[in-house]
Amino acid sequence: MFYKPFVRPQADEAQLLRVSRWPVIFWGAIFAAMAWQFSASSLDLVTLAYSMNTYTLGPMPGLFGLSMINDRYRVTGIGTSVMASIAPVIVINEPWMLNPLFGTRWENPLLSWPWLFPIDTLTCFLPEIHPGQAVELCIAQRKF
Repeated sequence: MFYKPFVRPQADEAQLLRVSRWPVIFWGAIFAAMAWQFSASSLDLVTLAYSMNTYTLGPMPGLFGLSMINDRYRVTGIGTSVMASIAPVIVINEPWMLNPLFGTRWENPLLSWPWLFPIDTLTCFLPEIHPGQAVELCIAQRKF
């Protein structure tokens, strides 16, 4: 999807197949680490499933909102915004990771999983919107 048009336009199918293996290995390692992390949890299966879903689907409504503002709107730090939106969810969902840093004894999530989706969406969407820019875009397109 990105390799052929941007890196090597003359790549043949065999090379594309070789290159495509690395993202599969990368995401396999990420999801294996997440599964290993969740295996130590005392939460029920439904809560674990929706909590894990929050990490991958949480930023998508934020990205959708950014794309709806304007088709010509340039989002410069979209990758950074998506990664940054995952950080608060990790802190809220896995507060025990902060115990050594703050000397606390948290063991359970600070909020229930339904709250993680709007938090993840807003932390993806809001840092990319500058108030003046959003107002100018709405006025230019007459979206009141």
